[in-house]
Amino acid sequence: AASMRIDSMGIDLCLPLADETKIFDGITARLIRADLTSALSIEPADLVVCWEVAEHLPESAANDFCKLLVRSTGEFLAFTAAVPGQGGMGHLNEQPKHYWREKLLASEELSYFPHLTKQVSERFLHVAPRAPWYGNNLQIFRRI
Repeated sequence: AASMRIDSMGIDLCLPLADETKIFDGITARLIRADLTSALSIEPADLVVCWEVAEHLPESAANDFCKLLVRSTGEFLAFTAAVPGQGGMGHLNEQPKHYWREKLLASEELSYFPHLTKQVSERFLHVAPRAPWYGNNLQIFRRI
């Protein structure tokens, strides 16, 4: 993101190093470690990307995690999560796409964009054919 002159922040569940902030020519890139099952306050961002994270949290944390994503979304949310049977290390809560979509839409603050989801999904399937779950699991939302 910094190379594109975009301020960015990443959150990792198991970051091996301490939190880190770098400034590149006036552009801020932050990487923090956080427990996503506990209360967390994040400034809204124009684009929130939640990429294959939700399935690593226990089901008991799903509602609060989705509320965090909604609060953090300034305009767009790109969301993927492993579906049942996908498998993977540390997966605790593989759910069908509609499970997450219902939770994210429950606040009535986001709307689901099926056409944009389809377009971006097809692109991912084209550029990352060895990881089809990225395209298959993608859902795109926009703040209402």
